[in-house]
Amino acid sequence: MGKLDVGERTRLDEKALFVRLETLRLTRIAGAGHYSGTFSAAEILAALYYHELKLDPARPEWPERDRFVLSKGHAAIGLYPILADLGYFDPAQLETYTRLGSAFGDHPICERCAESISVRDRWVTDSPLVSVWPSGAECSHWTSAST
Repeated sequence: MGKLDVGERTRLDEKALFVRLETLRLTRIAGAGHYSGTFSAAEILAALYYHELKLDPARPEWPERDRFVLSKGHAAIGLYPILADLGYFDPAQLETYTRLGSAFGDHPICERCAESISVRDRWVTDSPLVSVWPSGAECSHWTSAST
């Protein structure tokens, strides 16, 4: 990422604040949650999803899209509002966060997210570093199969 102009920096700062506020809202819905992990990743998530990554919610299977594996699983609570904000699914679906049968849990299950929100592209998070490599390889497999 190159140097940002003031307007873009302000926009990304506002998006990071949005991530933090939505994280607090979702932890309130759940009655619990790991908000600190998301708070420390908010600027990174905002910069990636709103500035760097090549994404198109209207074409989730676009072969040229970037893929992102979040190895900090408890920060997924901050990823969901971003995906909703970008148009991958209706933000109202976030009201089901951590509820039985919801696509949105503390650690996303790729197939459940994809099927529940009608998005064929998949997201993955993991906690232990040793799990990230197999998960990334599995996403690579899905990517190959879907393109």
